[in-house]
Amino acid sequence: MPRTLKFPSSFRESLSRRAHWWIFGAAVAVRAIVAARTSVIFEDGPYFLDVARAFSEGRFADALAHPYHPLYSALVAAVQPIFGDFELAAMAVSCVGGAIAVAACFLLLREAFGERPAWIGAILLAVSPYPVRFTADVASEGVYLACFTASLTLFWLGVQRDRRVSLFAAGLLSGLAYLARPEGAGLIGIGLVWFVYTLVRGERTPGEAGRDAAALLAGGLVFVLPYVAVVSQRAGSVALSGKKSLARTLGLSEGPIAEPWLLAIALVALVLSIAGVAWLRTAPGRPVARTAIRALPTVVLLAFVVLTAIDRVAAAEFAAVVGSTLRPEILLFVLAGIWGVSREGFKDRDTFFFLVFTAYAVLLVGLLESYGYLSRRHFVPLMPLLVGYAGVGVTVLADAIAAQRLLRLAMSPPRVAFALCTGLILIAAPKTLHDHRREALAERLAAEWIAEQELRSGWVASDKRRIAYYAGRKWQPIRVGREVRPLEELAGDRVRYIVTHDPASIEAASSDTLPRYTTREIHRIHAGGRTAVVYALERDAEAHVSAGPAIRESYDSRSP
Repeated sequence: MPRTLKFPSSFRESLSRRAHWWIFGAAVAVRAIVAARTSVIFEDGPYFLDVARAFSEGRFADALAHPYHPLYSALVAAVQPIFGDFELAAMAVSCVGGAIAVAACFLLLREAFGERPAWIGAILLAVSPYPVRFTADVASEGVYLACFTASLTLFWLGVQRDRRVSLFAAGLLSGLAYLARPEGAGLIGIGLVWFVYTLVRGERTPGEAGRDAAALLAGGLVFVLPYVAVVSQRAGSVALSGKKSLARTLGLSEGPIAEPWLLAIALVALVLSIAGVAWLRTAPGRPVARTAIRALPTVVLLAFVVLTAIDRVAAAEFAAVVGSTLRPEILLFVLAGIWGVSREGFKDRDTFFFLVFTAYAVLLVGLLESYGYLSRRHFVPLMPLLVGYAGVGVTVLADAIAAQRLLRLAMSPPRVAFALCTGLILIAAPKTLHDHRREALAERLAAEWIAEQELRSGWVASDKRRIAYYAGRKWQPIRVGREVRPLEELAGDRVRYIVTHDPASIEAASSDTLPRYTTREIHRIHAGGRTAVVYALERDAEAHVSAGPAIRESYDSRSP
């Protein structure tokens, strides 16, 4: 009779108790591998490194004057002495932050859905391509995601177990999330709305709701108020961020607006909405109330239809970003999980998650309408909630397969769930581990060549600012829109060297320019499937005078 491999119960109990540490370690390992394989840092990476250097050198006023929120750069400056390199320290902070987010996700999902869906959801978040990619780079996503997810976890634990200390800590972490990115403070507003919801439902007395809200708000204001004061002093009026106006982000205004009034209006609207839902759930007509709550997915679909009618292009882009970030295979399990949860009836957990989705979806749509773009990294913070439903979907399907013995396989539900989860990991692995910026490797190597040579002083023009960072020089954009800027204009902006993977456009611009300026190719390199060229921008009179080494051509060993 074949023996079945079984782990001792003590081992299983130890694994369950230390699950968040096992998941944290796995998430760090995956992100470290991806960080090591990434050829070029994120485009905004040099800005964060500049602010980190300002913190490290004690130039706090300069660091806080930067439009990017300071928490990530401050952490990079704090750990830089350990690594001896700002870029390496920045990647380490991001990787650890992303892994903390995964561990916090596990704790949140275990409280909300149970042990098995929590394991599955956290593993999916640990290996999913875009959460890994954005939290293994020189970017604030790792720190923001860690603070945001941990704040959601502590808030829900505080709500479920009546712990105001957890609510205060949730406010603190939401404030820290705000110091990483402006939308981080959103949980404070959502939490206040939630307390109104429970008050209307009769689950809290006015005194209890007031004390809970005060604990959350007090924690949040510890970090929010000082930075708001700094930003407002610099802006000359009350502002939440030096990066972009909240009103403009929501698509409500192109000019300045009193943002506190806007926040008050939005908060009142959310309070009234949640109060209406709460009234339905406590109304005498229970079947009507239950139908209304179960109709929440239909409300989301209707909202998307309305968005499509208003702006079809924006709706298509929004759907594409959501689908590609979440990945189609995970989206299918998310839908299966929502269906599985709906069979038992939606709970407070689902109402809270839906409230978070709604608030941040409005923010994302506003961002898309105002700025004309929506990045996958903007949607990633919602994934810790969505993978919980994916975990439920996997368990529902596993139970169905085990019960029906499909394909004549006599397997227990946990083993089927393990097989399904393994399949999802294998599907994600190639994209997760892929060097998604390999095509920019040639330009990086060309820029590093500039840094190594004894060339004349001058700025570097390129399509991406990070190329000038690798060259160790100041930067000017090479284009306005899709058109190459006139050489005279570049020269007037102190540009001396041009790095590009599109030499034809530079040569065309050179042939159309006035006789006073010309470009001279001084280096060419092949790497990552592309060719990058370095041009020296010269006055025509200098064309016969050496401005650096003669043209060289090289090949990187990593080229295919």
